[in-house]
Amino acid sequence: MSGGRARVGTGGTGGTGRAPRTLPAAPRPAGLRRFPAERERAFQTERNAARSRAFVVTALIGLTLFDLYVLVDVLTFPQVAVVSAVARWAVVTPLALLGLWWRRRRLARCPASRVDGPLVAGSLVLQVGALAVVSRSAPAEVADSYFLGAQLLVLFSVVLLRSDVRHSALVALTTLVAFAAASAAPPGTDPALTLATLLTVVVSGGFGVSMAAGLEAGERSAFLARAREAELVAEQARLIEALATANAGLAEAARRDGLTGVLNRRGLDEHLRGLRDGGACAVMLDVDRFKAYNDALGHERGDECLRRVAAALQAQLRPGDVLARFGGEEFTVLLAEATDADGALGLAGRLREAVEALALPHPAPHPARPEGCPGVVTISAGVACGGPVATLLGRADEALYAAKAAGRNAVRRAPAA
Repeated sequence: MSGGRARVGTGGTGGTGRAPRTLPAAPRPAGLRRFPAERERAFQTERNAARSRAFVVTALIGLTLFDLYVLVDVLTFPQVAVVSAVARWAVVTPLALLGLWWRRRRLARCPASRVDGPLVAGSLVLQVGALAVVSRSAPAEVADSYFLGAQLLVLFSVVLLRSDVRHSALVALTTLVAFAAASAAPPGTDPALTLATLLTVVVSGGFGVSMAAGLEAGERSAFLARAREAELVAEQARLIEALATANAGLAEAARRDGLTGVLNRRGLDEHLRGLRDGGACAVMLDVDRFKAYNDALGHERGDECLRRVAAALQAQLRPGDVLARFGGEEFTVLLAEATDADGALGLAGRLREAVEALALPHPAPHPARPEGCPGVVTISAGVACGGPVATLLGRADEALYAAKAAGRNAVRRAPAA
């Protein structure tokens, strides 16, 4: 590391070499604008799922009340009872029930379908049309009053069925057109009642459309806020996971030797703390005459030699064995707890043979070769088993010195503790 610690969060790029990452700005109210295609589908899917069951129940209740209103016609204007019953029971109700069945099938195939808007609008247009037909059959002085009921339909669709603004506007316009057509009835209609009904139609229709706009805008804004919250939660989880991964990587890197990739002293100490007294074996290894090798061939060749030696040692280990670079050209192997002294000696011998089999040329003569012939890189090993863990490496190191004193490229075992 050089140059000290990097600066964080100063508002510029100083110290890190790149602009700091910022979270997206908080969302503005969505209004009535449609979202991009993918988000619009998610909005419609969530909206349909949230109101699907209540929508059907509410629609059936509203349809039942609309059909029962024929009783009012029977009691007050018997002359329109038949027309009212046919329009309500034989036309509007079957078509509305068919629409609910179609809605269920449509949403099963496409959860993001915008079927509710056309369905509500179509049903209300049918009901307003039925009221228009009934009003034409009613006495002229009360014909316009039927359209006061049409306004209840508009408000019912907006408040309880949550019709969107476009289809609410369509229903309001249809009501106004139907009223205009019905008002062209034969003379006899009270002008004051007609005017009052017209004003009611216009005001309540406008109020319904305005309410629908507010409700839809609120739904869209709430969805956008929830989506934003979900994105922030996902981003937070991603950052936490990335931080945990980075911390785990840093922790692992702190336990590894940068040159050979095996454990370093810190990693070795962690493993030593997990051993129990009397049940562990250790092998201390040292590359023979490494200083002469390094001085003659240079540090780069020396580093490469250590990497090759570490790889050869690692290849001989069994599951549960741990290899660490103790320092310089010295390595340590902690053996699996099931290993006895004979097994440790056998493994140490295989480690020695594996390094010698690399046949890395050594500039100094090999003790076992004729004088003047170049030797190869070898190791010496000291083995210690049992006894207190605190003295395990010290006893293995003493055995290593004994192997060195015996002429190198040898294995020696420490006395039992």
